[in-house]
Amino acid sequence: MGKGDLSKAIFDLSSKAKIAKLNLLYDNEPYLMNKKVNADLITKVNVNSLSFIFQQNDLKINNLIVDFKEKFDFLKEGYNMDFILKTTNSNLHDFFTAFPPKFITWLDKTQLTGKTDFNLTLKGNYIASKNIAPNLEFDFKIKESSLNYNQSPATISNLNMDFDTQLPSLNPDSLIIDLRNLSLSIGKETLHAKLYSTGTEVLDINAAIKAKIDLEKLNRAIGIPDLELKGMLIADGTAKGKFDKKKGTFPIPNAVINLQNGYIKTPYYPNPISNIEIVSTISNPKGTFEDLKVVLQPAQFTFEENPVFVKANLSNFDNLIYDINAKGTLDVGKIHKVFSQKGLDVDGFIKTNLALKGKQSDAERGNYTKLRNSGTLEIRNIQLTSEYLPKKS
Repeated sequence: MGKGDLSKAIFDLSSKAKIAKLNLLYDNEPYLMNKKVNADLITKVNVNSLSFIFQQNDLKINNLIVDFKEKFDFLKEGYNMDFILKTTNSNLHDFFTAFPPKFITWLDKTQLTGKTDFNLTLKGNYIASKNIAPNLEFDFKIKESSLNYNQSPATISNLNMDFDTQLPSLNPDSLIIDLRNLSLSIGKETLHAKLYSTGTEVLDINAAIKAKIDLEKLNRAIGIPDLELKGMLIADGTAKGKFDKKKGTFPIPNAVINLQNGYIKTPYYPNPISNIEIVSTISNPKGTFEDLKVVLQPAQFTFEENPVFVKANLSNFDNLIYDINAKGTLDVGKIHKVFSQKGLDVDGFIKTNLALKGKQSDAERGNYTKLRNSGTLEIRNIQLTSEYLPKKS
């Protein structure tokens, strides 16, 4: 239902819409199914300049109240747009009611509290012939929330997120990601993280994480379908600087990442990867590939009752200095199925008992007397097929 005086060059068009069920499918994937939509709209139309101003647009999608404003002008060579979609201090539970059906199924079994702010803007000129595009910005906050899936004995509390991302001129190389805060608690266990990065080809990053979290409790509280995770994750680290492969610069990291008694089981394979132990340190005092150092002391896991053990000390990634010990038996085809990547199939068998120590440049120049390599490596029946290479190779 709507009304307006269409005889005038500039007029307001008022309209109301009530949709009992709104369905939207794209590429056979349901995005909106049985959504209730109520809209109260006032649109200012300028016939002479072909300008539209959506100055009052109150929408309600299921239980979520959304404010929508837009200005759209036709230019000689393109368009000018000012698009704002936002909701302020809404219930987090109501926010998820506007999501696709797969999230609604999850929400039906989830106790979710807290508030959220959401703001999406698209502003500027779009002129394809001059390679001019508008600026896109997305801001999302979660405040003092709690989450519990299917009456899990573990509840996520003190859940807070403050996230902003910007894409000036819709240019991926100008991407800005600002995760000002991500924090949560499960009992006495906590996780805190932040990240600020700019660019994609040359990545400038400032990140920090501090966590001691039981992955089984976290997984059950969130309710990730068909995925079993276990283990105590302990992480404490920072990274700051530019990743520029051409100039050989690397963010300065100082991080310790440990995983104790890890376990992962997916719906793609009946047996888990278990007994995962990772003790790792990453350092790089000068921010160059030459000064990068990675130590695994050790990394190990068990799959199909076969233990795999790796101990590594790696430094100077410009001219890699390595000291590696590896021992174990691995069915490549079966472990690939655990993670099941669509369009890719891998098969084969690897058995190793190796001790490798040396320098990359000596191996490349044939100075084999300077390398201390010993042990055995057995590789059998390695086969690879993909949607691009359908025949086994």
